[in-house]
Parts: sequence; structure tokens; C-alpha cells
Amino acid sequence: MPESEKRESELEQGPNVLKSEHLAEEYRPIIASIGNREEHGKNDFFDNVEAFGENVNYRGHPDLLNMRGFKADNFDANMPSYIISPVNEKDKFTKELLDCTSVIAVGRDVSSGKDISVLTHQDPKIFLKEQKEAFTKDLEERLRDLRQKCHEGSVDIVIAGGKLMRDRPDDYKDSLEKLDDIVESVFGFEPLVICGPKYPEADEDDIYFDTQNRRLYIVRPKDSKFSNEPFPSGKAGEMQKKWEEKGIFAED
Repeated sequence: MPESEKRESELEQGPNVLKSEHLAEEYRPIIASIGNREEHGKNDFFDNVEAFGENVNYRGHPDLLNMRGFKADNFDANMPSYIISPVNEKDKFTKELLDCTSVIAVGRDVSSGKDISVLTHQDPKIFLKEQKEAFTKDLEERLRDLRQKCHEGSVDIVIAGGKLMRDRPDDYKDSLEKLDDIVESVFGFEPLVICGPKYPEADEDDIYFDTQNRRLYIVRPKDSKFSNEPFPSGKAGEMQKKWEEKGIFAED
């Protein structure tokens, strides 16, 4: 099974995100398994989390989601432009991330001694524009809640999903930079982008998170092209230059 387990870095200053310097020694980082359904093979966890876990349902009605403890905007009465899960011990999943990104955060709860997590799903073409202020406020509040409940040095945060769009080539980079600003404002470290974006022709991702084991499963479409290289979110601009040099926006 293809897995992203790299924690090496070329950073010269500040906390080294790929080496998890923001984590105390006793806490493990989030590790990701990345592949299509066939590469993941038979995995009962997917069925279990869909049956008993937290469905971070981007297609849900915002009012109903907010009643259940989510943070979901009302920009569109029928479907949110972003959704942020409650902070709890549940395993979580979200589906159909095309150009959308997801923040996955986990830490050790002081009260219960168990890991608790937050998972998000947000559309860059809206949360970067019309809903920028509301999204920033909601995500900062939820991350502060996580920080308040957790042991210091126990929190790890990664970003997954996203797609390089021909008609909006900077959306992916801009979304990572915004998410980086929010996470750093609360925790003081850069989140790791656990794997790079899908290329323009690729389809949707599904994401599953095993909270207690800090294991992230990223299910990408078969034959989709994507960058498998993890990088700190603050390096998004530099990474995009590398992708553009490879000609990924060229028509096939």
C-alpha cells in the first residue's frame, strides 16, 4: 500500500514540521495511507467509520449540521461552503473532495486521556472570498477549543485534499496559505500538507481518520495523477512553481 510516512525536511528555521518538532516525544504524528480503493484493499475500518463515526457531510443542510454541533455556513441554504466537525473522540470521514481541502487535527484530551480530533471540508472558491471572515472565525474557535482541551505538545495537524484547477490556478496555493495562517495563529506551527494536490484531470478524494491511532486514509481515484510529496503549508508558493515547471497545466 502506498504510504506517506516522511518526516524529513529542508527547513532551516523554526519548528521542523516534517520532523514533528511541535510534538512532545510521547505523542506520535498523524501518518497517512494514500491510494485508490484497490490499493487500500479490504479495509473494515472504512465500513465501521461510515456506520459509527462522524460524517463530516459537505452535502448536508447547514442548519441541521449546526444543530448537531458542527460549524457550517449558510452561504447556500442547501449546501455549506465549509463544514467543521465537533471536537470529540469519534473517528471521522468526509467524501467528494474535488478542489476542496480538509484540515485534520488531533490531540490528547486532558480529561479523558484519549485522543480527540477535528476534521474539516472547505471549498476554496467560497471560503477564500465571500465566507473568508466567517470561516476564519469558526476554524479558529474550534482549534482553540481543541488546544484548551489537550495536553501541550500533543496536537498534530495536517492538510489533505485539493486540486490544481486550470481556470483558478492559484486557489490551491491560496487555500493552503490561508489555512497555514489560521493554524499558526492558534498553535504557532505550520501544518503539514500530507500529500500534494491532484492534477487538473483527477476526480474526487474521500478521507477517513482513525482518531485513536492517528491514522489518516486518503482514497484517491484510480489512475489519478497527484503529487505524493509532503510539505509544510507555508511552502505552497514554492511548490506550485515546481508543479508549473513540470507543465501540469498544459493540455494533454
